[in-house]
Amino acid sequence: MWKKELDELARRYGWTAEERAHVEQSLSSVLPDEALLSMAAGEGAPPRLSDLETVHFGGDRPRRAPQTEAAPSPAASPYDAALEQTLPISLLPPRYEDMGLIGQGGTAEVRRVRDSELRRTLAMKILKGRHRDSKGVAARFEEEAQVTAQLEHPGIVPVYDIGELNDGRTYFTMKQIAGKTLREVIYEVHAASDDEGWGKSRAGWTLRRLVDAFHKASEAVAYAHARGVTHRDLKPDNIMVGHFGEVLVLDWGLAKILGVPSTTLDQVDEPIRTDRIEEGAHRTRMGRVAGTPSYMPPEQARGQLDLLGPTADVYALGATLYHILAGRPPYEGSPRRVLEQVIAGPPEPLANRRPSDGATPSVFLGLDEQEARGKGRPLPAELVDLCERCMTRDPLRRPAHAGLVEEEVQAWLQGTRRLEQALGVVAQARELRPRVEALREAVRGLRAQARAALSELPSWAPVHRKRPAWRQEEEAEALERQADLLELEYLQTLRAALNLDPELPDAHADLAEHYQAAHVAAEARGDERAAARAERLLRYHDRDQRFADYLDGAGRFSLRTSPPGARVRLSRYVAQDRRLVAVLEQDRRMAPVDQLPLTRGSWLAELELMGHAPVRYPFELRRREDWDPRPPGAEAWELSLPPAGSVSRDECYVPPGWARLGGDPEAPHALPARRLWVDGFVMQRFAVTNRQYIAFLDDLVARGREEEALAAAPRERAAAADSTPPIYGRRPDGRFELVPDADGDVWDLDWPVFMVDLPGCVAYARWLAERTGLPWRLPGELEWEKAARGVDGRAFPWGDVLDASWACVAGSHEQRALPVRVDTYPLDESPYGVRGLCGGVRDWCMDEWRPDGPVLDGLRVVPPVLPEGPLGDLRRVCRGGSWGSDTRDARVAGRYPISPLGRSPYLGFRLVRSL
Repeated sequence: MWKKELDELARRYGWTAEERAHVEQSLSSVLPDEALLSMAAGEGAPPRLSDLETVHFGGDRPRRAPQTEAAPSPAASPYDAALEQTLPISLLPPRYEDMGLIGQGGTAEVRRVRDSELRRTLAMKILKGRHRDSKGVAARFEEEAQVTAQLEHPGIVPVYDIGELNDGRTYFTMKQIAGKTLREVIYEVHAASDDEGWGKSRAGWTLRRLVDAFHKASEAVAYAHARGVTHRDLKPDNIMVGHFGEVLVLDWGLAKILGVPSTTLDQVDEPIRTDRIEEGAHRTRMGRVAGTPSYMPPEQARGQLDLLGPTADVYALGATLYHILAGRPPYEGSPRRVLEQVIAGPPEPLANRRPSDGATPSVFLGLDEQEARGKGRPLPAELVDLCERCMTRDPLRRPAHAGLVEEEVQAWLQGTRRLEQALGVVAQARELRPRVEALREAVRGLRAQARAALSELPSWAPVHRKRPAWRQEEEAEALERQADLLELEYLQTLRAALNLDPELPDAHADLAEHYQAAHVAAEARGDERAAARAERLLRYHDRDQRFADYLDGAGRFSLRTSPPGARVRLSRYVAQDRRLVAVLEQDRRMAPVDQLPLTRGSWLAELELMGHAPVRYPFELRRREDWDPRPPGAEAWELSLPPAGSVSRDECYVPPGWARLGGDPEAPHALPARRLWVDGFVMQRFAVTNRQYIAFLDDLVARGREEEALAAAPRERAAAADSTPPIYGRRPDGRFELVPDADGDVWDLDWPVFMVDLPGCVAYARWLAERTGLPWRLPGELEWEKAARGVDGRAFPWGDVLDASWACVAGSHEQRALPVRVDTYPLDESPYGVRGLCGGVRDWCMDEWRPDGPVLDGLRVVPPVLPEGPLGDLRRVCRGGSWGSDTRDARVAGRYPISPLGRSPYLGFRLVRSL
């Protein structure tokens, strides 16, 4: 029956007649004729493993003693039964004492013996009695001892002695091996692993440790090849691993001695010589199959012994590596079935291997069959490639000898060792990161506490009252230095990991995350140089393209208007001569606009519709974020366009929407960075001038309210109204006029009014609201900030750089510094068209001073209400730069506390109203 199957295989694979004859002879040699006949006839039980041992397993592999001893074969010597118990003392040389059976194969037994002369325990391999008179078997047994003895390598068991028992049977002694076979530890590792990855066995075995044992075995085989010896029966059962890291290649009983080294390297030792070589007993016999089918190359399975050389061992090493990676041999089944598979074609690719339904021996471990099987876990690509090249069917395409296999495995181990070391360094770095973050948080907390404490103190407060806050600031600085040093250590540690493994994904990912955060922070504070550096490093370390969308940075813009149909002109703010200038990019869009892709950055939409006032609507597209114009909690929203005439030429409309406020670390008392919704309002384009304020005072006098007018008039110092005369002069009719001040300077009617206190500003707002019927009031400080900065968090109304020629600040004056007319500096203009917010005079705001800013309604700014009664003595907020401000004080995120009765030549006001 099996010959018919062989005919089918020959037809399928196109074998020649000679090749078919070789295969038939090979299969015939695997099983005794009686067993083949009975199996073909469907009679009797399959043959016992011991019947196949001599041919199939090479005959000499020490096997663990079975739990139940089988009856001796009818052909066995009477001495065999005694060997399985205890050897008679009379059989052993006097120096040896038998200590029991270790294991047995088809031709020999291995026993533990005590060497009384050297006082050590050895393993003694003894030819079985049934083969005592077989010259061929005895000669091969002696040759195994001679070959093993000459292969003096740490990975090969040393042979100490050879001789004969008193019954004439040959023995040799060798080092006793304590440990497990590689097959056992392979199953242990696979049982501890799952589909997600490789695990560690209870004994500490891992994939890397398995490959390291394989590497040591490859070294031993490479040494044998260099001495002209081919093993011919390499498999996990013939590789023993000791308790202290030893790896030994066993069972050289089928070794083929070629007589010439397999490499071109100079060898110190001479080629192996044995008695059989000297007698010329080595002759190639075609068709005789010896070895283990699951691990033998096709040429060995076909019985083409003339082709067997180092590449046959290379194939067997590849099959052993296959077993390591897959958790089972390349081929499985009965010996005959396995031989058929080996001859027929290559095994299933490693990438496809999954647990099978067939039985897998697990007697060594006592494991459940499924636990002992390999699973679909990821495999190292380099080892898979090496395995496939070693197991290629053409011997000439395999690595020429085991030394080449050993080199590749060593390279992989060195890479994994570096990887393990590098991952350990990354783990050390990751332990530093929480400490850095904790220090940064502590710094922020201390500085907030110090800022709050100092804001409650007047500038003239004595040192002992300021000292606690100063100490908090000093402690914060010390902690920040620690955080900087620890962060530097963190980065250096990650770079050290890359020195070990330049392509380590974990280190690159952590560095990319760090530089992305650094880039966000640099962009938020407007530090272009730091942002450019962070972006360059982020691009380098972002190996997995995690931040590709972030780096691309494009966003989308949406806006609906009421009524619809407004013309939308889109301009992008770009830096020109250190200013952000709106450069037109699109001029033919009509509202509504839905999900319009635009480059990230700061933009200005100018809306025009017949019958409505034009609207300037700045917006910011941050990295990979869409501009959402909806207020908090709203599902839909439309921007209402003001009717024509509702906003005059001297007024600017600040439409409702989100704005990035605070967050300027260089601005005095700046608030934390937040993105808040600010309702729409109208702001006066210029600060209130002397001309306008005098009109207010004159109207009060004309209406018989002179006392109110005198109280509201500007004064030289912040003093009671009845103790210091107003700066304005009085005409004979009682009206106010400008006169030279104490310094002889003549004020201008179009200068901004200053030296006014908060009650005077509130009185002016009430007067104007009464006169116009519009709800004029002082701005809230966050309304003022949005009107000055727009929505993109810029430091000044026009961008992030201040030049004194653009605004009336301390450096703007060729001669002595003085105020100027409110329309003198047209470049001091915000995105909404409001003028003089960086220079000129600061503006009073209605909010009470709070170090952490005004109270919010969630993320919504609450507009202040014009008070009806007295203002009290709580400090209020003033905002903006002045004609005496330096660069720091001119930053429009700055805020300053002042008493409501305070007066200053640098402080004026302007009004806002809801639309």
